[in-house]
Amino acid sequence: MKKTLPIGEIYRYFRTSKNFALKEAAKDCISTSQLSNFENGRSYVSCIVLLYLLNNINVAPHEFFHHLNTQLNPLDWFEERDMAHLNSNTLHLQKIIQKYEKSLIQSSSSTQRLNLDKFRLEATMKQIDPHYHLSSKSLTVIKHYLINIKIWGEYEFDLLSDIAGFLDLGTLSKFSHKILKTARCRNIHPLTQKAQIKTGIIFLEIFIKNRQKYLAEELLDFIASLNIPEIDLFERVNFIYQKAHFEVVFGDTSAIETMKKCQYIFERCESYQIALKLEQEIKSLETVVKTR
Repeated sequence: MKKTLPIGEIYRYFRTSKNFALKEAAKDCISTSQLSNFENGRSYVSCIVLLYLLNNINVAPHEFFHHLNTQLNPLDWFEERDMAHLNSNTLHLQKIIQKYEKSLIQSSSSTQRLNLDKFRLEATMKQIDPHYHLSSKSLTVIKHYLINIKIWGEYEFDLLSDIAGFLDLGTLSKFSHKILKTARCRNIHPLTQKAQIKTGIIFLEIFIKNRQKYLAEELLDFIASLNIPEIDLFERVNFIYQKAHFEVVFGDTSAIETMKKCQYIFERCESYQIALKLEQEIKSLETVVKTR
């Protein structure tokens, strides 16, 4: 772990990139000399002052801290993981897992996050390769970690999404109610809510496939109440698809046309792997419908 954080240096990077002079950035918050000392690592500022300073140069806190986090935690392979998953590239995934294993051996500090992330990668591998061994002990550790979380953030929702397919219906039901409870407890950051919606849709799909009507209806009502923003087209189309999926499974076979329209949207957007998955799912569903 780094003993000092390059907070001032990163602030200067944003300030100069946006062509703000020291005086403009400091405004009535602190003096220009104090800001200069902060940028050059000679002093620190309080959290509230930092928030004001960021506001003065039109930088959102999440932008600033994302940049800081990439410097503190360079080992983040989840974008590559997603690409390897879409392409069913087990070799690529194995290489990423090996990097985490190496980092765990070398790490002298807390390894909880590394272990959680490594298991997420292994869960992805298991989805592609059914013969891949997934540690039941590690899954139990993650379940206990999530059960004890009181305030859910983006990371916890993403973690739950990755392991959802390996949980039994009883455990899924408990976590589903945690998702609903989290929404009622506090105002959620838009990025956290987006992760929450993604997790909710994954749970919804599992409940529908297992014909858990009541649990699926709860999530349908919950996600519908969130009014997914139009800009989040993927989530909107995916939710419409799963809603139609629910209707087909529980009696309204005409809704399969809505599912096909959603699949076509993904295809037109060149999201071919997703479109292919949905196409195969629709064909299987049509076969079942014909036998009713």
